[in-house]
Amino acid sequence: MLGSTWKAISTPARAKAARGKERNSVGARLVPFGAGLLVAVALAPGFAHGNARGTPYSAEEIRLATEHKLERELRGRLHPPDRVSAGARRVFERIVGAALEQHRAAQWALYLPDDRRPLAYATSQGKVIVSTGFLERYAPGDARLALVLGHEVAHILCGHEPARLAALRALGGGTLSAVHAIELLETEPWAAEALVPLQREQERVADGLGLRLVMQAGYAPERALAFFDSLARVDRQRSFGADGHDSPAARHRALERELRVRGATPSIERDAPCESRDLSSGSSAARARPAPRTLGQPSARTAGLR
Repeated sequence: MLGSTWKAISTPARAKAARGKERNSVGARLVPFGAGLLVAVALAPGFAHGNARGTPYSAEEIRLATEHKLERELRGRLHPPDRVSAGARRVFERIVGAALEQHRAAQWALYLPDDRRPLAYATSQGKVIVSTGFLERYAPGDARLALVLGHEVAHILCGHEPARLAALRALGGGTLSAVHAIELLETEPWAAEALVPLQREQERVADGLGLRLVMQAGYAPERALAFFDSLARVDRQRSFGADGHDSPAARHRALERELRVRGATPSIERDAPCESRDLSSGSSAARARPAPRTLGQPSARTAGLR
């Protein structure tokens, strides 16, 4: 009797506790979702064409922030000179040489940190980082590596990092430091998700300009595009799109269309090298801002990666 009475009393209590627990669980899931949604809504008007409203950081602020990031990530892990790093540096020099034919730059440097993660990214000050883990995972030949490096150099030429940081600064009401903006991108998933529309546009622009740099440096574009086959094969379990990158197959197809539209001449427009193109019509579409004349000096139009 006592047992049945306890059961009758405790069952509703347990049900009530379960309902409360379920509400808490739903709330825990909705909080980050709601935060990310608010951020996306706030930035959506500018993201439609790869721009976001925000005051750009100064060149000095970005320089100090990227030096802080590199010091944190690369300290004590630079890869010693060997045949692999020497080959990568030769490819990098050819890509930079192609970029310098059209653009001025300062402090170009390639870093090869001894890191098992497959890292490949660039900072706005002319520094490109490719980890030993990336070279081991994808084992790119010279032409394929040229495409990777050309893509990263294109990000620098087009001022993509300052644009992303300016977008995050707008989120913080103009009070977020450049150091904290970079850390926010790396540690808060909702911040990266809010920038996906902007980053997707930047990645497509970097693919197109990167391929033109590859061709101008003297590499065969067909061999370079084989990198996407390796990417698809090695990362076949990876879900593309959430980080702003199209799938390897989509990127391969887009650049093949780029080759058909532009032909074999690796022309790089002097005044608008960072414009995306409507490949179906062959016309330019000004969806990404032109590159600044001097690297590290964002223009007044800078708004809005790795």
